[in-house]
Amino acid sequence: MVLIGLLRKYNKPMVKDDVAAMFAKELCAETVFFNPDQIDFKNKLIYGQKYKHSTWVEDVTYFPNVVYNDIPLRKDEQVYRQLENQGIPFTTHRLGKNKLEFMKGISNNDTLKSHIIPTVPYQSMDDLTVMLDHYEYVFLKPNRGHKGLGITTFVKDGDYIQVTNATGLNKKISQQELPALLTTIKDLEHHHLQPGINSVTPQGNPFVIRSYVGRNGNGKWLVFFHYAGVGMTNSKIVNVSVGSSFSYILPFLNSIYGDKAKEIKIQLDKLAIQVAQQTQRLVKPKIDALGLDLAINEQGEIYIIEINAFPGTRPFEALVERQAIPYALFLAKNG
Repeated sequence: MVLIGLLRKYNKPMVKDDVAAMFAKELCAETVFFNPDQIDFKNKLIYGQKYKHSTWVEDVTYFPNVVYNDIPLRKDEQVYRQLENQGIPFTTHRLGKNKLEFMKGISNNDTLKSHIIPTVPYQSMDDLTVMLDHYEYVFLKPNRGHKGLGITTFVKDGDYIQVTNATGLNKKISQQELPALLTTIKDLEHHHLQPGINSVTPQGNPFVIRSYVGRNGNGKWLVFFHYAGVGMTNSKIVNVSVGSSFSYILPFLNSIYGDKAKEIKIQLDKLAIQVAQQTQRLVKPKIDALGLDLAINEQGEIYIIEINAFPGTRPFEALVERQAIPYALFLAKNG
């Protein structure tokens, strides 16, 4: 029987681990939940927990056949490498590229080129002011940001600039005040600039489509789900982690695009797979899943905002585990 190791950063199994264990059982496999400090390399043992009779109980097992893992904390990276060096396949890997590098890489694909938003590294204030002269509003984003944190938006309003971020900044400044404000942004040299797309509801709320694409039990790319994140304020920053609302994809598209909704959904499915395939060509480690943030304008045209490695799975954890466990079994057999 195949043993799947659930290697996690947290200490107690969560609901997603319950679901993973139940799916594994249905596929005639077992799971063991463990942390980096529960590995005995000398005796090749795991002092973890197994799912038995709808509860987790402490158990000792030999090393698993495959590891379905979280990305490690920095302090645990050596332990992860040491376990992987035992010849055990891991589902998830650091990809070695940031969001700016991914956007540059997919822009070289002729099929995807028309969906790309112009994205450039931040090098000086001139880059920002030039972009503001050409577009309604501009995002300044950290190259390795997540959950909408660290993003600053700039909207030109006559002789002034409206500046907002996800942590409460919302002020109007003059052009002369811009240099001083930029000095308050940490690691500014590791940011990039991107113009905004007019992706808004009829009520004027900005929205972003999150598409989750991953590999199935045959190792093939599959769209697991899409959803719409809708901003609840005038802020252009949309992320459910910072208070944006959530909407199921088809009712949302129907409410905005009417008869065009089904065709847009088909385009989203196709584009998500194409982006995943191109992203895989850019890196050596095998990618298990990606989260794509997409914009759709009033005409129904789709644009790629960014590509996220290690995407969150809520509120679709069961859908993700349903495919992640078969993929782990695929790796156990095929490496």
